[in-house]
Amino acid sequence: MEFEVKSKDNARNYAYMMTPLPLHTDMPYYEYKAGINILHCLVQSQSQGGSNLMADGFYIAEKLRKEFPKLFEILVKTPVDWYDIGKDGDMSFHNIWRAPTICLDVDGRYHRINENSTKRDSHFTVPLEQVGPWYEAYDKFVELAYAEAVDFKIAPGDVFVFNNLRMLHGRTAYEDSPANKRHLIGAYVDWDIIYSKIRIIKNAINC
Repeated sequence: MEFEVKSKDNARNYAYMMTPLPLHTDMPYYEYKAGINILHCLVQSQSQGGSNLMADGFYIAEKLRKEFPKLFEILVKTPVDWYDIGKDGDMSFHNIWRAPTICLDVDGRYHRINENSTKRDSHFTVPLEQVGPWYEAYDKFVELAYAEAVDFKIAPGDVFVFNNLRMLHGRTAYEDSPANKRHLIGAYVDWDIIYSKIRIIKNAINC
């Protein structure tokens, strides 16, 4: 799947605005979301902004587990409603997936981070007494993420690849004008495809 990242008139998605793009993972509203995010910079803003932000979600989760174990358990056990509802051209969509912020596999290892404040529903389908504690845990997770985040500005020709199940990414605000644009081409790749290719290469080498 390929997509463009640039400012658009009347945009409803933060990715297509010049405003700051908060740290997030893409597609938390899908049960099976793309594992690899690829961003190819074609044109970079000459303004002070437009820098990429990155934070390791698994590292943040582990830091939360060690320093605030009760808050960690809340983000592991409390399901959140993630959604993406709207229309793109002639195509309408209504995507909803319910899952915790921190997802573990059957062995208790980190499997997936769901974090996107713009794609989180405005209500919880959990008992009322769980809502306040969840926000406390969520605020701490976000605080740790920004404290550990790094920022850098990619240049035209750079290709930026990261794990969408693990890494939180964002962008600082920038100015857009006819003489100052920011344009990236993005694509998603499933981990299954990557693993398949790795096995093929290994088998070829062993032969």
